Amino acid sequence: MSMTINRLLIRFATVAIVAAPSWCGTIQFSTSSVQVQPGTSFTLDVVASDVFDLYAYAFDLTWNPAVLRATGVTGGAFLPTAGSTFFDGGTVDNQSGIIGGTYDTLIGNTPGASGSGVLVTIAFEALSLGSTDLGFSNVITLDSGLNDSGLTVEGGNVTVTESAAAAPEPGTWMMMGLGLLGVWFGGRRRR
Repeated sequence: MSMTINRLLIRFATVAIVAAPSWCGTIQFSTSSVQVQPGTSFTLDVVASDVFDLYAYAFDLTWNPAVLRATGVTGGAFLPTAGSTFFDGGTVDNQSGIIGGTYDTLIGNTPGASGSGVLVTIAFEALSLGSTDLGFSNVITLDSGLNDSGLTVEGGNVTVTESAAAAPEPGTWMMMGLGLLGVWFGGRRRR
């Protein structure tokens, strides 16, 4: 009888582990590495990937202010899929290269959002040549029980580089090829 109980306990534990929600989602940039030219305005999405019951989040974002300037922060559509939210884009400090206190939270007694989607969209302008990491700090992620949701966080990188030399258009290559053929055939007729 003890052997049967042990088998049932093992089977129950196995089913419970398989049926348990995954707590190993991430918060990251939609693109981990971006290359832009000086003077370019662009946006980056901060996304939640494979999360379960995300009720609230908060973070600071840092970068090299000599390379980039933040121009705006807007809330994404992911958290509102679970209900009404209260969003604050935080305070942008372009001299220090930080957006401090970005957060969003669901309102009321409701389950958190699950799945993947955009949390925040941040607009930047590329100022000068160089590379900068985009780093998260002071990250808080909570489930609907207001417990740490256990999400991992991954930063990103932006490289501001000069534009590559313009490549010849396909028509230019064709004209050059026809010209070389004409020279070659023209040279053969003279022999």
